[in-house]
Amino acid sequence: MPLLALPYFTLGPWPKEPLISIGSFHLQIPAFGLLVFMGIVIAILMGNQKAKRMGLSTRDFQNLAFFLISIGFLVSHLFEVLFYHPEVVLQKPWILLDIFNGLSSYGGLIGGIFAFLIWTHWKHIQDRLAWADLMSWCFAIAFFFGRIGCSVAHDHPGALAPGWPLAIQYADPSRPWLNGPRHDLGFYEAIWWLVILIVMFLLDRKPRRQGFHLVLLALLYAPVRFALDFLRIPATQGGDIRYFGLTPAQYLSLVLLGFGIYFWFVKWRAWRTGK
Repeated sequence: MPLLALPYFTLGPWPKEPLISIGSFHLQIPAFGLLVFMGIVIAILMGNQKAKRMGLSTRDFQNLAFFLISIGFLVSHLFEVLFYHPEVVLQKPWILLDIFNGLSSYGGLIGGIFAFLIWTHWKHIQDRLAWADLMSWCFAIAFFFGRIGCSVAHDHPGALAPGWPLAIQYADPSRPWLNGPRHDLGFYEAIWWLVILIVMFLLDRKPRRQGFHLVLLALLYAPVRFALDFLRIPATQGGDIRYFGLTPAQYLSLVLLGFGIYFWFVKWRAWRTGK
């Protein structure tokens, strides 16, 4: 094993013994799913408290959160299989109905935005930016735990990185072609989401203009995600598909970054000057 490489750590199904055993039926919870669930629960609990501080209805927040989660997971799966694995859809179209067989982070974000717009229109919400701020704050919490799950599953392998101190020494018998010190993009994103959380929590200590956390999240996440995707292994090795040299996530990162720049440097400036 190279000196400068982290060990290949992984967690199998949790717990080691079946949680529920009835006859031949056994229930085990994958570590990734457990961490995602933990992230959602913690985000909702913390979001509930933040909603109170913002003077927003906690009941409305809970209803919105569950609506966003439901639509987000659905669109996350559809985006993953349609844009990352179109050849599988042609061979096995029923995979579209297997909602937990493939999830995309940006697909979940698109689904969440779509659900948010539906909910705020249906509820006749006037201060959409305040609610968007709250949900962005919760999204960062949930995503941090989700990326820890990705780190444990090692489902975002990157290029070989001998000598890089944050490289993971891949040693997966089921994927021997990946063995060696590699960039682990799920691990990198978990670190970056922790940084984003720290920044958001520190800046949340005093009142901010509406939409601040929404725009901050876009500006902090989009450029890093765009850069990290260049480290992904090619599609021929099981990595993400490219369209004209870029992954679907990179195109959406450009859109998200453009949104953040527009609001931060153009929209808010126009509001301040009255132009």
